[in-house]
This record gives sequence, structure tokens and C-alpha cells, in this order.
Amino acid sequence: SVGWPSSNVSSDDVLALLAFVGRSGARDCGRAGAIWPDRVFAAAGNNARPLDLLAVVVFQNAHYTAFVRSPDGADAWTHHDRQARIHVGAWTDVVRRCATATSPMLPYLLVYDELVAADPTAIFDSLRI
Repeated sequence: SVGWPSSNVSSDDVLALLAFVGRSGARDCGRAGAIWPDRVFAAAGNNARPLDLLAVVVFQNAHYTAFVRSPDGADAWTHHDRQARIHVGAWTDVVRRCATATSPMLPYLLVYDELVAADPTAIFDSLRI
């Protein structure tokens, strides 16, 4: 999770963090937002597969919402709140929306997992109770 000193954060700081998240994956494994666990966490061991950014939980105006990536791994994101699911577009659109909101949307939690291209519903099946 990301810790902000307060909810009064400049949009430039939000933009810088999300731009870093996008660049780091693109540089390391060719996909925006992806990470190699063994390069980030010592306990990950020798993991040869990158993890992809699947969701970003954000905080804005005492309210949590989430941007969620398409289950097939495409660079297509939707914004989810209590009442609606709205198509946002590519990762660059997520970054722009977070940084240019009237009150910045502060990234709070980055959710990573290995994408399974053969069965896109597998991501959601594992979350069902």
C-alpha cells in the first residue's frame, strides 16, 4: 500500500507515482505496470514470471474506489465505485484521471497478480466466496 502524509497531496505527486508505476514495468518486462517479484521482494525467491498490475484502489473525498484492468490483460481499465462501473480507457487515461480530478485520487493500494491469458475468468473465480 502507499502511505500519503495527508489527503492534501498535489496532483503532481500523484502523477509522478503513477507514471513511475507505468514506466517501471515497461522498462523491466515490456508491460506497463508489471513487476518482477524477485526484484522487489527478497522473499519472492527466484520467480521468473512478472506480475501484472490488475487494480489500483484510490482514496478521494473520504471515499475509496478502484480502477480495474480488463480480465484478459488488455490495457483497458474501468473505474468502479459504489454505484457505477465506467470505462476509462488505457493506463495513461487512469493516470490522467487521477491527477486531474478536482481533488486528486490518491493511489492507496496496487493489486498485482499473474495474468492467465488462457482463461480470463480465472482471476475472478479465485475471488469468489
